[in-house]
Amino acid sequence: MFKFINPSIIFIFLYSITGAIPYFESADKVHTQMLYLSIINLAGIYYIFNHFEGKSSEIINQFLKRKPIFIFFLFFLWSLITIFPSINKQESLIQATFYFQQLISFISILIFLDYNKKNLNQIFKIIIVGLTVIEVSTTLIPYISDIINTGQSVYRSLLYRGITGSLNILAFSLCIKLPILSYYLHKSKNLKWFFYTLIVVALFVIFSITKTRGALIFILLSYPFLFIFHGYFLNKYHNNKIRLSFFKSFIVVLSPLILSLLLSNLAINIYEPNSQTIQDRVVDSASDDYSTNSRLRYYKGAIESILENPLFGIGTGNWELVGTKKDWKDIEGYTVPYHVHNDYLEIMAENGILGGILYFFVIFYIVFKLINNLIRKIKSNNDFFFDLVIILSISAYLFDALLNFPSARPLMQINLFILLSFSMVYLGQDIKTIKWKFINNHRQYILFIILLLPLSCYSSLRIFKSSIEQKIILQYYNTGKTDIDKYFLDNIELNYPSLSTTSVPLKAFKAYFYLKNNYLEESIKLFNESTSLNPYVYFSEGWRSYAHYVSGQIDSARYYAQIAYDKIPNNLVHFGHLAYALVGEKDSIALKELYQKHEKKMQEHTDIYLLGMSQIIDQDTEGFALDDIVFETTGDKFQMIGYYSLKVGYDNTIEAAKLHLLGEYAFNEKDFNTALEYFNKASSLNPYEIPYRENLANTYSQLDKNEKAIEIINDIEKEGPLTNKARYTRALSYLSLNNFSEACKDFKILQNNSYIPDSLYINFCSN
Repeated sequence: MFKFINPSIIFIFLYSITGAIPYFESADKVHTQMLYLSIINLAGIYYIFNHFEGKSSEIINQFLKRKPIFIFFLFFLWSLITIFPSINKQESLIQATFYFQQLISFISILIFLDYNKKNLNQIFKIIIVGLTVIEVSTTLIPYISDIINTGQSVYRSLLYRGITGSLNILAFSLCIKLPILSYYLHKSKNLKWFFYTLIVVALFVIFSITKTRGALIFILLSYPFLFIFHGYFLNKYHNNKIRLSFFKSFIVVLSPLILSLLLSNLAINIYEPNSQTIQDRVVDSASDDYSTNSRLRYYKGAIESILENPLFGIGTGNWELVGTKKDWKDIEGYTVPYHVHNDYLEIMAENGILGGILYFFVIFYIVFKLINNLIRKIKSNNDFFFDLVIILSISAYLFDALLNFPSARPLMQINLFILLSFSMVYLGQDIKTIKWKFINNHRQYILFIILLLPLSCYSSLRIFKSSIEQKIILQYYNTGKTDIDKYFLDNIELNYPSLSTTSVPLKAFKAYFYLKNNYLEESIKLFNESTSLNPYVYFSEGWRSYAHYVSGQIDSARYYAQIAYDKIPNNLVHFGHLAYALVGEKDSIALKELYQKHEKKMQEHTDIYLLGMSQIIDQDTEGFALDDIVFETTGDKFQMIGYYSLKVGYDNTIEAAKLHLLGEYAFNEKDFNTALEYFNKASSLNPYEIPYRENLANTYSQLDKNEKAIEIINDIEKEGPLTNKARYTRALSYLSLNNFSEACKDFKILQNNSYIPDSLYINFCSN
């Protein structure tokens, strides 16, 4: 079986396992995979020059002139041109370098497959089957492990990503392979059970583990099509009767689908009873949910961008910047629209309409040739089923590009290039060669490629190194830690790449940690420098405001905070910075206006507002600050300080809190008379803090002054629902007074709330 193995085949397999390359401590798996591809490309081209010796340049040029490769080469050159109008030229250069790596991967895979064309089908089969086995097994192992250890699976757990790094990538990677596996099931004589099982398992992974809606829709659309054409193929090519043809097609195509659907629904019902069913996920695709609405906004923004910049676009690799500008009203935090979730629109938005046409021409040209070959075979009564499944496999990529961004995912791109390269070798002379005179001199193109190869490898190495640093930086930032090593911070990569994986400039992150460690002047300088790198995320302006606030420059603090808030109002940090600046100016009117006009209020906005107002107004006797405020305590001490300070004054709030702590200590020491005194004073100073009064009632109950305890609890109940603790205190007080009927009313509610055992209710209230 492995007699045909040679170095060129090893390279093919090395390309095919790109998706299996792990993170290696990088912030994004893509960065590791890009470095891996650049190394394989460098080694692959070296092998071609070494193996073919004097003919290597001619061979590379021969394949470079094949129409799909040449058009992709033109697309790469065009992406270099789009660097000039881009906002962030470093990010454009990084993206163009990635396209170059894809180009070299495409050429190398094509050359290696063509060199092994005698064993083409066998190599292709091993790749498709092998990758499918790896992808499903690395997903099923943690899935089954969770079921064995906990008795249930976790809805769309990241642990189930397998080698792919994403459930969505996993789903569409399997979708690409499923039509081809159906062909192998159709053709197989001795391993039908193996291919049938592999298809069922792959579909099960998509249906019950990834639950990727786009993949579900593609399968539900493509499988009926595959069933009809397979039945037609059996009838026409094998001369079977129509009923027999479609019965056999049902066995090969539909029965694995139906079986996997049944198994998936069963698994979901047993191991994920509260999660969405397959039907729910499909229906959600058309419903008014967050994901659908987000995509529609991104599509609208991309179309606007294409119309505004139809020729050169906004610059390759710059969508995450312009996308932020387009989606500013709906951005929350610093979660920006990194991708359009539609490669057709994103590539045209970044590279202009011509760039989009060049990129997708490569794919559609080969699909067109495959369709022509399929029609030709149908007319001549030849076996056309293989052409059909290859078309469907490429269609899976094209469908993914309609909903996601496979062009940014090395695993999906390698899947595509293997399919396209195989198709080009398979179609042979049907794939035309460019015969323009100006490209006959191959030396200049080969020299260009040889020059860029080590540069692209160096580029990938710097990006990978930066990605490792970014992982550390993001871990510190996301956990609120600021004690980062200054030597490490001073030596991180800031210019290439200039943006983090979150699109926030790396200089801005460095400035943030400088700010948190009191290097104020240095931080302000870095914030100023980082603004141009991504002028639409407003991280720098927000934190620069805080830097000026700490420095006592309140006017500057308000200026930059206002810019950040106006541009991205749904970022809580921006709201907080502006509120702090207004507090610094003692501008209660502007602070109230800010709060009232803010559209998407959360409890955190109320907390910030109350705390800010409490620092301007000691006690809101006129009801100015608390007008229309609905107070719902979350237990946050700053929230409570803000609200209670406005109600009773800051000094009374703090004094009441101290007295209450003393009361709790005395109560725990069984000194109930002292506790009563402290709780009484605390609740008098701050009657709005319900726990103070609850503890006062409980202390009265301990001193056998049950009527007073009941009176306090009844007063609390007039203001709102009682806590279980307060109700329990009242029930015990009624019980001490032998008022069983009233006590049992409270006990019944407490029993329903599972606050007391059933036995307690039965002992006192069974009669």
